Amino acid sequence: MPLSVIGVGYFRTATLSLKLALEGLGFGPCHHMSEMFKHPQRWETWIRATAGKQVNWDDLFDGYKSTTDAPGCFFFAPLLAWYPEAKFILTVRPSEEWYESASETVLNESLYMSRVSGTPVEHLLRRTFLDRYHGRHGDKDLMISAYEAHNADVRRTVPPERLLIHAPGDGWEPICRFLGVPVPQDPFPRANERAQWKSRMATALGQRGVA
Repeated sequence: MPLSVIGVGYFRTATLSLKLALEGLGFGPCHHMSEMFKHPQRWETWIRATAGKQVNWDDLFDGYKSTTDAPGCFFFAPLLAWYPEAKFILTVRPSEEWYESASETVLNESLYMSRVSGTPVEHLLRRTFLDRYHGRHGDKDLMISAYEAHNADVRRTVPPERLLIHAPGDGWEPICRFLGVPVPQDPFPRANERAQWKSRMATALGQRGVA
């Protein structure tokens, strides 16, 4: 089944909440970085994609109706061409808030980077993000500029009629209107706050045998 909704916001922009929301609206299963640990056989294909080689996106997203978070968000341009009917959602948050959250989670050496050292997960994160900025993930200004440049690139590249910009707190209405589906009665999902992220990643990395 082809992807019908593609989330292109950076990690730590409520991407797991978006995943849960899309699944609740019938656009699931939704791919997310957390799903990477379920399909280690696909890591090599992701690595080829980071090297700029052609890949079959249908194979990489086999079994999914939507995607959000890394690594998919870094490939919005080829996905735009591959899925001409798909709609795109750019999740955003204030730059300072994004950096504070990212630096305490995904970009934190002791909490995450050191634990995935030498694995395909580290390779993916470095090739799609850190290597572009010389690995200086402790450089606040550099990381914020990268985050803002990504959002600007998405806005320039994705046709406005196919793009929704969604911030935490916007809730169901903009997404449901954009996707043409009814608004649920349940509250909009709120997931993957920092404490939840740390607990979930400890479990996932432990299951993969990463010390």
